Amino acid sequence: MATIYERDVDPRLTVFVKSKKHPLYLNGRTIYLMSSQALLGCAYLARTILLDKFSVRWKEVFSSPGLPPAERGSRRLANMLTTFASVSLFVVLCSTLHAVLFGFARSVVLPVLHLLPFVSQILRPFTAHFLRGSFTLTLLFRQWPLICRTFYLAMTTVACWETAESPLFSGINVANSAADPALALVSGITSSDGCFKHFAYAELQQLASENSPTASARRTELFSDQKYNPTMWSTLVREALLTLGKDYQLLLRRGQPEAPPAPPANPPLAVPAEVKPVPLIRTSVLKATSASPLRAALDSLASDGPISTVVGSTADAGVSHIPELFQSVLHASPGGDRAIEAVKKSEEQMVGLYEQTKVKWQGGLGGILRRNAPAQVIEVVGMVEEWWTRDRVNKAVEMALPNRHLDVLAISVLCSLICASLTEDKYGVVQRDIPRMLEALVSFLVVAEEYQADISRKYNVPSEEDMKKLPKKECAEKERLAFEVANAGEVLTEVSNVLKDGIMQVVRTFGDKLAAFKFPLRTAKKLQTFVDYA
Repeated sequence: MATIYERDVDPRLTVFVKSKKHPLYLNGRTIYLMSSQALLGCAYLARTILLDKFSVRWKEVFSSPGLPPAERGSRRLANMLTTFASVSLFVVLCSTLHAVLFGFARSVVLPVLHLLPFVSQILRPFTAHFLRGSFTLTLLFRQWPLICRTFYLAMTTVACWETAESPLFSGINVANSAADPALALVSGITSSDGCFKHFAYAELQQLASENSPTASARRTELFSDQKYNPTMWSTLVREALLTLGKDYQLLLRRGQPEAPPAPPANPPLAVPAEVKPVPLIRTSVLKATSASPLRAALDSLASDGPISTVVGSTADAGVSHIPELFQSVLHASPGGDRAIEAVKKSEEQMVGLYEQTKVKWQGGLGGILRRNAPAQVIEVVGMVEEWWTRDRVNKAVEMALPNRHLDVLAISVLCSLICASLTEDKYGVVQRDIPRMLEALVSFLVVAEEYQADISRKYNVPSEEDMKKLPKKECAEKERLAFEVANAGEVLTEVSNVLKDGIMQVVRTFGDKLAAFKFPLRTAKKLQTFVDYA
């Protein structure tokens, strides 16, 4: 890029220096620029992991669809300024850290490597000129244009990375341009792609909650559809309940994977019936007569005749003279089962040997570090290991509700459409689905509240007065736990609040008409609390 856009000025960013005497010397400017970009990429990856930016931030995508234009513009300006400030601070820190590390490598690491016997022979043809150069501190002022170029390149790179995902997650209304808006939205929520489904639910929420005549006409068309089989309403209800049902089951398991199905029970062994053998009479029951010569010849050639008996006894006698070593394989096939068992046993031995070696190495290195390292270093290593391996309460709750933003939209859509069906459903197709929809919403709410209560009981956070009495280290751990519990509560509240608001909206809209529906006992008790509150 520097060669293309700066044709008048030589950027001096070749791989090797332009020297006829030493053509293999590496260009320090190029190394500085490339190492800066490498460090910047690693630091940005670590920042992305710590901020959990691999998951889509749906809350920011649809945070301001119903705000006035002036407030929406001010919020966008605030987001842009915040992004610019965070990017600038991040680039300044990375550039400073890279300059320090590059100077340390040039003044300390590289001379030490040149003292090693074989390494110096490999590095000298490429890096010998770095040892004879100027002092590292003077390069900071002599190569100031290069440092500025590196800073601006890092700034533009991080800005591109930071804003690259924004166009991909900006909502676009597609129903207005479709021939059948309701059909387009219903087909969108059946998509297997998570982004398409989320955008379809977001636009369907706007359609369900809007009070304009156009939205009312579209909802009426959705309720009274008879052109498609299954109808659009039945497809919408089925997909929404399937989405909520999968997340309900995951929340019920507290984010744990589904247990494998139990193996089928072995059928009972059939006990053979005890049958007493009946001896067969092989002699003739008729009066013995003198056999003809032809009959005698045929009997001698039969399977139980004298000739067959003599041949069988002779074969058995021959087998009896064969050594036992060969008799054992006369009627036996090669032991395939034994070979499989031997292979499995050798694999288990290899795995056990690997685990033993791993434990020994870890124990040996740990013992060496504990004996020779300072106490402060051991304490820091222990803190880092504990920070890396400990369970985080808020992350466990997020694993139990990975699609909570989609669930919030689906709940809002169902509740808004239920309320609108009271006046816009001509044929009553929504009325028959109201009991199972409310049962699903109430069950989801009950499980979310139970999970939140379990977290509050399991992780008891002391009050501020009790925190002051604790030691400093324990106080820091309690503060961290309180922060994680608060974040976990926000995740659960995000879904439970929408469920409560939606159910309350349905109860207030229908009022006494809810008595016409039949609900299970658990659902009816929970709905009664909303009726009493309303």
